[in-house]
Amino acid sequence: DILVQLEKTPVFCVYIHLLGLTSDEKQSAVELDAVLQHHQDMQEKLAEEMLSLARSLKNNTLAAQNVIKQDNQTLSHSLRMADQNFEKLKDESDRLEQHAKKSVNWLLWIMLIVVCFIFISMILFIRIFPKLK
Repeated sequence: DILVQLEKTPVFCVYIHLLGLTSDEKQSAVELDAVLQHHQDMQEKLAEEMLSLARSLKNNTLAAQNVIKQDNQTLSHSLRMADQNFEKLKDESDRLEQHAKKSVNWLLWIMLIVVCFIFISMILFIRIFPKLK
């Protein structure tokens, strides 16, 4: 089993191939093996970096999701409070309007009576005390 797994690895295949080559060919094959190993190491580092970036992106996304949920809750609470305040303001505005109508009606009648009283008083005053000659 181990031999079968080794035969599948590229490094093992290169070493098997090296046995039948000359020294120059062996040296170039070793250099090729080193280059392949370097590229494989770079790919592993890139894969690890991509994995860490993906984890970071996931964490940032979850944090943003939580912030958005909290903002939505705050916004819905603010909307409910605004609606309640609007209803209260509307009720108070209606009460104030009714109160203003009542006071204006009474004030208007009182002023009309006072004006009539002054007018009648002036006429009586003029009749009682005629102009002196």
